[in-house]
Amino acid sequence: ELLFSSTEIIEAMYPTEKNGAYNGSQIPDVSIEKGKLQLDFYSNGNSRYEFIYNHGKFELTHFSYVHWDGKKITETEFNLLTGKYSKQVEIQETSEVIENIKKEVRIRPLPLLKDFKPFENELY
Repeated sequence: ELLFSSTEIIEAMYPTEKNGAYNGSQIPDVSIEKGKLQLDFYSNGNSRYEFIYNHGKFELTHFSYVHWDGKKITETEFNLLTGKYSKQVEIQETSEVIENIKKEVRIRPLPLLKDFKPFENELY
C-alpha cells in the first residue's frame, strides 16, 4: 500500500535551474533502526532526520547535524518530541565555543515525511 510519494525528499544532483551543474546533493542513505526511519544526508555536512510511523503517517521526531568548514565545527541536535534544541559552534584548533544555544522549541503537529524537504527549515 502506497502511503505517499514525494519529489521533494531527494534533490536532483544536476538540476536544470543550475544548467546541469552539480549542486552538491546526493541520494540520502535510508535505513530503519529500532522502528525509526532514518534519512542521512551528506551535503554541506552530515544530517540525520528520524521519523516514526504514527497513525498512518511518518512524523519527524529527531534531527542532528554536524558540519566542519575547515576551522569551526557546528553541531546541532533537535528532539522534536521533547522540544529540546541545541546548537554549538566550536573553533577546532582551540576548542573555544563561540556559540552555544539551548532552548525549548515546540512544534505541533510534528512535520510529516510527505511534506518534508531537507534543509528548508532553519531548525531542521
